[in-house]
Amino acid sequence: EHYRVYEEALLALGAHGFAHNRSMLDDMFCAQFNHPETRAVARDKTCPACRRKKCGGLDHKCYGRAMMKPGVEFDVLPWHQRHDHHAPSCGSNEDFKSEWQRKTRLRRYLLQSGEVPPPHVKVNTTAKYIEAVMSVLQPDGGEFKLTKELQLKAARAKISNVNWNNVYIHAFAAPPDDWNIVYSPAFNCIFVVWEKYSQQLSHYMIVAADADGVARTKYIGLAFDEIYESITGTLYTPLTLSAMNPLHYRLPPYDPLNLEMPWHFEIWVWRIRQPPPALHYIKVDSVLTCVEGGSQIPSWEQVLAKEYYMSEIITRFYGLSIGSTSTDSEIDVNLFHEAVSPWTTLPECEAVSEEYVSVLHPTMVRMAQAYLEDTPTELPWLGGKPSCEPDLLHHPLQGR
Repeated sequence: EHYRVYEEALLALGAHGFAHNRSMLDDMFCAQFNHPETRAVARDKTCPACRRKKCGGLDHKCYGRAMMKPGVEFDVLPWHQRHDHHAPSCGSNEDFKSEWQRKTRLRRYLLQSGEVPPPHVKVNTTAKYIEAVMSVLQPDGGEFKLTKELQLKAARAKISNVNWNNVYIHAFAAPPDDWNIVYSPAFNCIFVVWEKYSQQLSHYMIVAADADGVARTKYIGLAFDEIYESITGTLYTPLTLSAMNPLHYRLPPYDPLNLEMPWHFEIWVWRIRQPPPALHYIKVDSVLTCVEGGSQIPSWEQVLAKEYYMSEIITRFYGLSIGSTSTDSEIDVNLFHEAVSPWTTLPECEAVSEEYVSVLHPTMVRMAQAYLEDTPTELPWLGGKPSCEPDLLHHPLQGR
């Protein structure tokens, strides 16, 4: 209520030219609307979570309050692009192409304040985080599969010298939806660790999940913008084909005090049969935008979106016809087809297909209608219909 009145006052001030320095006015509001002895707490609790925070270089208390502010959330939009040269359904001079995006939400959990992430995050305490990241000191790199020896040595040197009393640990994970259900494929949890006094990045750790949302592998990085070289380490989807596929990743620079600016994380994957410098067959660029209000997208809708995408690309990757059951993946596809569009396998349902579609939830309507009309591009999470296209992109990777 205080902030609503303040916003209305800003509009009136703007008419007189007094609102030219919005940041300064925000600071004045946050510091003065409450009693002086509680102004710091008031500033943290009342000012917008995503507002840029300005702290002097030596103001460690200000920096600490901003870094440990609870309840900060981000809308996440992973853009998944596939250019695969090894699809059975495509000719020798063709690539299998598909694009998709699935919006979800992550929350910044503060393990050091006793916040507990949802049950799907197994690294859910500071002690467990330290134990996980310290495994890089083991002779084989522990839970990390860095394939570049210099990067593995640098990670060991860095982690062995971390002062765990001198860092802030941010854990980004999917919060439950309004039904207290969590679904989080790809990212199980993203940990970004900052040094308290230098206010610089210490290191980061990614816990990756498969298409079902089960945590599988871990990746470590030390510096912004460096491309780290690893392997997938697991079969994330039925189309990964090999756990030894080269996987590279990068975290571009971002400022944890300036959450008005989105930040992102990039991943590239190659087939083991066609490693770098050939072109990657998958690129995923996930953009995280700080948000205020709202809630997690319903998990059931996210599951359906993911299953629709996987069934669609598996069908077209292998050139399947509905009803074939030569592999477990294809059986799963057929079950999903039957669930979303039963008329495709049950002739007796065909006569009532339109009526069936009309009584579904809007999300299911879109999926069912897309199957009915063979127009998957009508769905918001698909960037284009999976298809075979002329091989124009397979050349040595340059300027990545």
